[in-house]
Amino acid sequence: MRVYVAAPVHLDLTPLLAVLKEENVELYARDEFLDYPWQGRRTVDAVVAILDNSSSTERENILVECGITIGCGIPLLAFVEDRSPDVLFGRAQVIRLNGTVLRIDALRFHIGLFLKRVQLEPSGLDSMRRANLRDLDLMEFRRRLERLHELDSGESRIQYQAYEIWVRDLLETAGADISTPTDKEERGFDLAAAVPSMPSYFGPLIVEVKVVTSSRSLFDAALRLGDRVAKENISLGLLLFDDAKVQVPLKIEAVPRVVYLGFRQLLDALRNNSLARVVMDTRNEAVHRP
Repeated sequence: MRVYVAAPVHLDLTPLLAVLKEENVELYARDEFLDYPWQGRRTVDAVVAILDNSSSTERENILVECGITIGCGIPLLAFVEDRSPDVLFGRAQVIRLNGTVLRIDALRFHIGLFLKRVQLEPSGLDSMRRANLRDLDLMEFRRRLERLHELDSGESRIQYQAYEIWVRDLLETAGADISTPTDKEERGFDLAAAVPSMPSYFGPLIVEVKVVTSSRSLFDAALRLGDRVAKENISLGLLLFDDAKVQVPLKIEAVPRVVYLGFRQLLDALRNNSLARVVMDTRNEAVHRP
């Protein structure tokens, strides 16, 4: 895979280049990229752009390169500071810059998910994803959840992992790209999910799966997830829990940038809505709740 990096000349790109090297991509030179639109559509497979508070001339040059990228239909991952409006980037994945987003662990997170989506496109797998799950899919996931309840031993680590696998499979079937951190305890979440049809300013979600029996335990988990959302510079954390064990409606305090959804709630919502719509509606309801 060939990747072009558009960035200010003064910026230290060592962490970014190290992550791209780990992903085994071929870096494309600036002078080659600028001739790219006249050479053929697939000369570059993806572009990573960084727009910080550089001089206006440098910003304009990088914006031109972003425009070439979007105009040619090339996947674009843009790290931008707050004064760059989202409308400039169309369907590009946009990550807001802060003091931590260019750390090597955060870059692995964002770039890994981005490149996974890029790799799906040539094979046509992405076009096969369904925006809404079929009734047959939902029935199968309900049956699997019932079997988990029948086998549940309460404290079994193996059983907890089975719930996590169920969530991962459901999200993937609903169209999300999933990444699982190798160091879950250190990173503080179970899954990362990129939902293609969500607005670009959201970027990926981080997901925590909980099988607990009290709303207090859920709130504690939400606080931890909220801390991780802030540290990873993510727009939203999704806390999925077994609502057969904790009854809804839940009297749980709101945690900024974290939303709760029960397993059965999620299945019910996916009957008539896409995953992106479910997440956005849940987020909007949480924001406007009195």
